Amino acid sequence: MAEKPASIRRVTEPSTFSKSRARSSCSACRARVISLEGMRLAVQYTCAALLSVAAVACKSDASVTKDLVGVWRWNPRDNFPPEQIKETGFPTPDLEAIQFNADGQYVHVQGVPGYETIVAGKPFHVSERWWEWKGSWSVANGELAIVSGPIEERWGARHEPHGWVLDRNRSGDDRTFKVEELTHGRLRLETLAIGDVNRSMQRTATLPQRPVLTNPKP
Repeated sequence: MAEKPASIRRVTEPSTFSKSRARSSCSACRARVISLEGMRLAVQYTCAALLSVAAVACKSDASVTKDLVGVWRWNPRDNFPPEQIKETGFPTPDLEAIQFNADGQYVHVQGVPGYETIVAGKPFHVSERWWEWKGSWSVANGELAIVSGPIEERWGARHEPHGWVLDRNRSGDDRTFKVEELTHGRLRLETLAIGDVNRSMQRTATLPQRPVLTNPKP
């Protein structure tokens, strides 16, 4: 078969420049598709969040109270950015859970990791601690209030080299939150107190058990 004249080849065969433009156009199309998919997912997430907030806003206090009953848990260290996690002084807890009982009583537990520091120029170990509070809870105008009971109902322990021993828990546990999101498996609370933090909790089956003491005598 006779070879095509150069003039015909120039017309009928795509040039290197045309191929490059085609590839660029394809890449741009793929980028637009990815961008649009990201926008779609972002819109879905935003809509879901807004619908969830709206759903809570439409619920009565009695309905919110009923749906809160159960055990909720979260790990602040998995939810906070690194710059907000405290390692010394008042370390950020690595466990927090709260059980809302149908009778209006609650149990709140918190695990706080230990750390190393310097005291009087010498290394000093601050023990891991476990705190526990009991008290009452209620919902009014879409806000959750928990009120700790008397000091006799508070419990604490610290982990020493020979095991867990009792520790005094004198801190109160009074807190107030706005219920931002409440579904079957998720609870999001916005704190209404200065110095406290927002919480994003998951429903769980049981409350974590307190540590077993080496010497259980009070």
